[in-house]
Amino acid sequence: MASPVLSLQPVSEGAKQRFLERGQAEDLPANIRRCWERVRSAVDPTHEAKPHVLEGGEVRDRADRLDRWLPLLPEALESVHRALSRRDHVVLFADRDAVVLHQSARAAISDAAREAGIVTGSVWDEGVKGTNAIGTALVEGQPMTVHGAAHFSRAFHNFTCYAALVHDLGGDRLGVIDATTIADRRAPDGWRAVATAAAQWERKMRTLAGPEDHLLRWSQLERIVGRFRGTTAVFGPRGTLRLGLDGEPRHGSQRDLAALWVPIERAIRDGQVSLQSAELELHLEPFHDPSGRLLEIIVHSERRPPQRSFHGAQRLPAADPLTALEGADPAQRAACHRARRLASTSLPIALLAETGTGKELLARAIHRCSPQREGPFVALNCAALPEGIVESELFGHAPGAFTGAALRGQEGWLAAADGGTLFLDEVADLPAHVQLTLLRFLEDGTYARIGERHSRQANVRIIAATSQDLRRRANEGDVRIDFFYRVCAASITLPPLRERVDRVELAQVLLSSMGGDEGRPGLRLSPAARRRVEDARWPGNIRQLKHALQVAMALTDADEISAEDLPTLDVNPLPFEAQAPEESSPLALDEVQEALGRHAGNVAAAARALGVARSTIYRLLRRHQLSVDQLLQESPEAPPDESSR
Repeated sequence: MASPVLSLQPVSEGAKQRFLERGQAEDLPANIRRCWERVRSAVDPTHEAKPHVLEGGEVRDRADRLDRWLPLLPEALESVHRALSRRDHVVLFADRDAVVLHQSARAAISDAAREAGIVTGSVWDEGVKGTNAIGTALVEGQPMTVHGAAHFSRAFHNFTCYAALVHDLGGDRLGVIDATTIADRRAPDGWRAVATAAAQWERKMRTLAGPEDHLLRWSQLERIVGRFRGTTAVFGPRGTLRLGLDGEPRHGSQRDLAALWVPIERAIRDGQVSLQSAELELHLEPFHDPSGRLLEIIVHSERRPPQRSFHGAQRLPAADPLTALEGADPAQRAACHRARRLASTSLPIALLAETGTGKELLARAIHRCSPQREGPFVALNCAALPEGIVESELFGHAPGAFTGAALRGQEGWLAAADGGTLFLDEVADLPAHVQLTLLRFLEDGTYARIGERHSRQANVRIIAATSQDLRRRANEGDVRIDFFYRVCAASITLPPLRERVDRVELAQVLLSSMGGDEGRPGLRLSPAARRRVEDARWPGNIRQLKHALQVAMALTDADEISAEDLPTLDVNPLPFEAQAPEESSPLALDEVQEALGRHAGNVAAAARALGVARSTIYRLLRRHQLSVDQLLQESPEAPPDESSR
């Protein structure tokens, strides 16, 4: 099992000098060597650390961005003060850029802390202060103890510091809680005190979460967790470890659970109630919202008794993951066969299908059959990202590249997927300039972060997906033609559920899996229910089918699902290949002309101002045989709308 805390202890002065003067690291423990090597070229350890303190206005701006949660902080910090009550100490909270936003000190350490620059607004990034609990915890991603001379800079050798990360409701880093004491009065369990405070703060956040946060409430979690011994962790739908429930968050066994996310996700997809690793039995409880969307997964782990077999548990690793997706439908089997052949190549793949047909499941299966299967699988929903930050999220940015950029810069999703697969869902919503940059990456594997001039390289397989007609979007100008041909060279089309001949068999397989998950393994469909499944159009596809079966299970205690238990199945949105008729456009040409003039020819901005899709504007122009430039030539000049930029 991974250690719950990264503890950096002092080394001899001779070992440190040999490292600093000649680069000899043989005498250094591996953890200190790793941390010191990161900062060696940026920080001079022999000089007094220069104070790096932000202006009050910037500190207030940073605090305002966390105003939903900062009022809950003092109550959490009280537990740290109690644990360290016999020692002089200062407790800090720093945001995810290592900027101190809050501090509270006890007794005589206040003056010493102030002299060392431990004040509100001070920046504790590793590149500024060297190895320290706050900055190093943000890099290492686990609770820290940095004792005395284990600090890289001599200016902090008189302190011992303990730090633990705090995460928001989505599992993203909110910042770090740090406790600092005088080195010769260190507390052996100081790290545990700050980790517990971080857990308390995260639990308080969850207690106040509203429906818009799409999370289980804390009271619900307590009831669920009470049924099990051992460690429990809560994962988001993409594998983010959101919460630890054994009193100390995100360390030890929870870190080991996070490392098992891929088989956990696979087991949930296959309807398994448990799985086994070499040492653990994992019990899985997925939770969905009323539409069937996966919200969170609770994973309970218990030590596996020797020689015990667990009935129904999935062994690791699983066999060919594409087999589980094939079913008995010829079109679905053909799609999986094509996916299996393409998986062994490095070609980008486009998955074309209606929403709810399982595009991401197929992408994950392709990844697990590919040469990149040992690397990460990173999924990004392009439609969910605001247009202004898509490029930064995908490629990353350099320090100070734009207002609000992270002080240390930030790696993008492309770097996160290095050695593996990047799944771009709803790829048609990528802005044109991002399509061009991604196209260059597909050609030679190089890219640059925003604000950087030098190129970086990544070995990433791109799998794109869309529920839109990419060829039509390309003809309308929303998708670059060259990007379309590059991404769609190897495409796979998944059949909608209404066209699959095995939908009744698929429904029974899903029902049996979900029934086993709820302790009702004998569930089956009645003949009338089977006919309803066969006859329904299923506009929401497999996602809708799963939700319908969940509703039916909730409405009956019988072993047989009746037709009356199934909810209304047919709601008729436009199917995947349907196009709105040309004459349905509610816009007049002069309205479009005026909007384009105000927004300097920016079609996306004009469409937002008019409350329509970009494709609506392009259809209107095509009907009048006009280009944007031609229409603007007829338009009186108007100053561009600054808010659209």
